[in-house]
This record gives sequence, C-alpha cells and structure tokens, in this order.
Amino acid sequence: MPSTGSRRFWLAKAKSVFATHGKVNRVYWLVFDAMACLLALGATAKILPGGPSSDSPSTLLALLFAAVSTMIAGSVSGLYERSVIRSRISLVLCAASFAALVALALLAFDTVVLRREAALVSYVFFGGVFFLLVALLHTFVHYGLQRYKTAVLLIGDDRDLFVLRQRLKNEVEYALTGFINPFDDTDRNSSGRVENVTDICRRMGIHEVVVSNDCLKIPRIIENCGEAGLFGCRILSETWFYEEVFEQVFVDDLAGKESIVQRIPVEGDFEIVLKRLMDLTLAIAALALALPLFPLVWCLVRLTSRGAALYSQTRCGWFGKTFRIYKFRTMCVDAEKNGAQWADEKDSRVTGFGRFLRKTRLDEIPQFFNILVGDMSFVGPRPERPEMIERIEKELPIFRLRHCVRPGLTGLAQLRCGYGATVEDAKRKLQHDLYYIKNRSLFMDLQIILRSVATVMKGSR
Repeated sequence: MPSTGSRRFWLAKAKSVFATHGKVNRVYWLVFDAMACLLALGATAKILPGGPSSDSPSTLLALLFAAVSTMIAGSVSGLYERSVIRSRISLVLCAASFAALVALALLAFDTVVLRREAALVSYVFFGGVFFLLVALLHTFVHYGLQRYKTAVLLIGDDRDLFVLRQRLKNEVEYALTGFINPFDDTDRNSSGRVENVTDICRRMGIHEVVVSNDCLKIPRIIENCGEAGLFGCRILSETWFYEEVFEQVFVDDLAGKESIVQRIPVEGDFEIVLKRLMDLTLAIAALALALPLFPLVWCLVRLTSRGAALYSQTRCGWFGKTFRIYKFRTMCVDAEKNGAQWADEKDSRVTGFGRFLRKTRLDEIPQFFNILVGDMSFVGPRPERPEMIERIEKELPIFRLRHCVRPGLTGLAQLRCGYGATVEDAKRKLQHDLYYIKNRSLFMDLQIILRSVATVMKGSR
C-alpha cells in the first residue's frame, strides 16, 4: 500500500467515509449540517452583543428549525443522493435553508430579552453564516470526492466484468486502476497474477478490490484477496459493489436474485404494519388537501375532451393480485383501440389538458383511494398491466419479483428513469425497483416521497 505519508492515499481513505453511499453516509451529512448550525449560532452570539442567548427559547427553536429545514430541504433537493449533480444541489439546499431561517426570524422574536430589531438582525446574521458554512462544507467535500478518486482493482474474466468496466468509466468518484484475469495469465490487459494481488495493490495504490461472482467460488483467489484485505483494501463482490456504487441490482446476476428472495416481506411483519400506518396517515392528509381539486379537475377534463373524467385500468399488485387503478383521464377515449400500448413522453394520444395533468401528477390524485383500501402504497414499484407483464417476462422472468411488495404511487425507478416504452427500459427500471426491495426502510420511503415532491414541483415525470 502507499506510504503513510502519501497525501493522496490518506485523502482518498478519508473520502471513503463519505463515499459509502448508504444509510451511514446520509447520517454523516446530517451530523455535519447540524454542526454547521451550532457553529453559526456560536458565531452569532460571539459577534453580536445583542444576539440570542443560548438558553433563550427562541434560540433553541431557531436551532431546531434550522436542523429540520436542512434535512427536509436536502432530502427534497436530492443533496444526500449520489446520483445528482451535487454542486448545483448544494446551492438549492442552502437557498431553501436560508429562506426558512429568514422566515423564522420574522416570527420567533424573543420579546423579553431582545428588542425586535436586535432579534431580526441576529436571526438574519445566523441564517447568513449558516448559509455560508453549509455551502463551503458541501462544496469542499464534493470537490474532494471527485478530485481524489477511489482506486478500484477488478478480478475476473474480462467478458464477465464488461458491463461493470464500461460503467466505471463514467463514474466521477471511482477510477478503474487495475485488472487481473486469473483465468488467462497472457491477457495483455491484466495488471499481473492473482497470486501477487497484494503487491499489485501496494504498487498501484488500490483502495477497493472487486471480485467477480465466478471467482468467489475459487478458494485460491479468495485467499489471495484476503491477504490484500489485511493491508487496508476493501474486498467486495461484484454484486455488492454494483449495488453500492450504482444503487441498482444487476438483474443478470443470480446472486442478486437470491439476496432479493431473502428480503421478501411476510404479511404481519412489524415493518409492513408501520409502512401501512404511514400510508394511511399520508393518504388521509393528501385526500384532505386534494379534495377541493376534484370538482375543478373533473370539470376541466370533461370540457377539454370527449369522454368520462375518471379512468380505471387493471394492474398487477401485491403477489400478483390484480386490482383496478383509478386516475383522471389524460388520453383520448379510443387510445387503445388497437390493444395495450406503452405510453411515452411525447405520446400523441395524450390530450392537451392531459399533458398538463401528467406533468403536475394531478392525474394520479384518485390513486389516494387505492392507497386507502390497501391496493397500493405511497412508495414501491409502479403497478404494471398484466398484458405488459406477460410480454416483459418472456425476456425477463425475474420481473415478477417486483410483486413481492405493494406497488407504489411513486418509487425509486420513477425518480431515476423517465418513461419506458421497451423491454430494455423495463429492465433498467427493474434494477432500481429491486434495489428498493432489498434496501427498503421507512427512512428510504420518506426520502423518496420528499424527492417526488421536488419532481412534481419542477414538472417532470
């Protein structure tokens, strides 16, 4: 491994704390943003003599509000996800947090200890310092993640690792530094023999060794990789690395399928009960807010196109059970006179007002009733039509694993992918859906819901 004095090596090792793109990574970000709140509060109390005191109720309220607004704004804007352009999203988060703090400054005056003017200056100053700290923190760390890449060594047959090698070329935080083909010592692309993997890792400054699934069955390869692990390298299987970096399940991999089966939920599980309670609470609240829109949207659909305002369709739900999904009609009445078809982004069958409904997701308001009766959840794979499922499963039998959870109003695939009009598009979405099934949690559900709010606000589908 590189010497302990190597600045690049230790910076890359420090980066690995932030680059583990899982739950721990997001907790770290929340902790750092909370520390920014504390530093901003300390600076305000130190610089402004008439600033808020640490034991003031309004000061504590401001600190709590800042931390909560940071978490919500960051989740909505996607700051804690690795698949977005972080430098741009950082500004979105800072602007949202700053606006929330300024709004709080107009409301949370401490009329006993402070004058109104002093309180206003204090809270605005606190908001400005907080804005700068968060912007600098995220910009600095995101620059480091891209500047000091994680060096990766792949071990396996070139043909088996082709997809992974191609995708790593487009990753800004990872560098494909070495490759070992243990089945062909004459391979010109190989960095050496697998027996020398420890020396190769030391010479090339490798941080992570990724072993193909086929190589995991060969004891001598595992033994040599284990020695490299003693020198500080992370040893990962191809399946685990693919999911960690791309947040997708590689559907062509049998090992991935087996791990998904282990996560199939059972009716009555505590996790399912909590998720159902959350769905009911959110559905009731959403219906209460959306009910005034029902008559307005109903009338506009009827006035702008011929046919009924509400539209129902058969979809496949939990464990393959069919149900009727409801939505406001966005297409002309004879849209499927030639049989079931996939919808695309520029579908000519969509009416003018229907296009607006799709962009704003107002066409899906009636699906809150589907959530209430238990046919759907707020978060999960989007329910597909039986005819389409039959077509997809001829080429992709694993597609049926989507049905081991309730279908959702929104989901990870909806955030990461656009419209799908081919089996290949269905496969791409399936990789995100299976990742959600394997890693689902209430925390992930809340993040997806908040990210969906941002998607609706910017008018994308």
